[in-house]
Order: sequence, then C-alpha cells, then structure tokens
Amino acid sequence: MIILVMIIILFIFNKDSYDGSGSNGTTIFYPSAPLSLFSLFKVSSVPAWLYCPLQTLDLFQVAYYGLGLICCMIGVAFLVISTHHS
Repeated sequence: MIILVMIIILFIFNKDSYDGSGSNGTTIFYPSAPLSLFSLFKVSSVPAWLYCPLQTLDLFQVAYYGLGLICCMIGVAFLVISTHHS
C-alpha cells in the first residue's frame, strides 16, 4: 500500500510540474521530521520532485518494512528447503 502511495506522489510531483519555487501552486518542502529519509541528504543535492517522498518516509518505516521483508524471505526459503529434503 505504501509503495502505491509513493508512486502516486512521484507522478504528482514530477520534474515537469514541480519546480520548487512555489510559482505553480506548490511549495518547497524542508526536512521538518528529524528521522525522515530527507534528513540524510543535503537539501541542495536532492531533486525537487523527491522532496515529498523522502520527507514522507521515516527511518522507522523503512526499518519496519525492511525487517518484515527479510523475515518473509527467510521463512519462505526455510519452507522451500525443508520441503525439498523430505
């Protein structure tokens, strides 16, 4: 679900429609959340269309979903290996 939301945000804030100046109804995003992924980068090095997606995700969400994905992969690998040796 979160991936679908991130894809939609990327299409809304693409390079052509988002210039970061506020001239077309959009505003510049700044890292207000200290644990967001946006805080890991310098503001000048991030393209304007990535401001919102990087500010939306925080380190805890990335760790949570990453840990869940790794656990699922290990569980599936365990089941596949255990059924082939029976």
